[in-house]
Amino acid sequence: MMETTVSEQIVEHVASATDTDPLELPPLYESIDPDALNALVAGPGDVEITFPYAGREVCVESGGAISIVDCSESPTADGIAADD
Repeated sequence: MMETTVSEQIVEHVASATDTDPLELPPLYESIDPDALNALVAGPGDVEITFPYAGREVCVESGGAISIVDCSESPTADGIAADD
């Protein structure tokens, strides 16, 4: 069985969170470069990458931990951190 990439897992998580078929979601590459994302998460060191995708804010951490937040509930919903 092939292991899924972080970018594939993100699409699956967002589809589940939005009750949407994964094929109905916009292409992930419209939000972030999937190959670069996979490489950063798999690489050495600690990383945390946050980006908007399909009306959600996606946060990916080293080791592949993924969290999904509705952008309307996020403190950075307008692209500006709440403490700025």
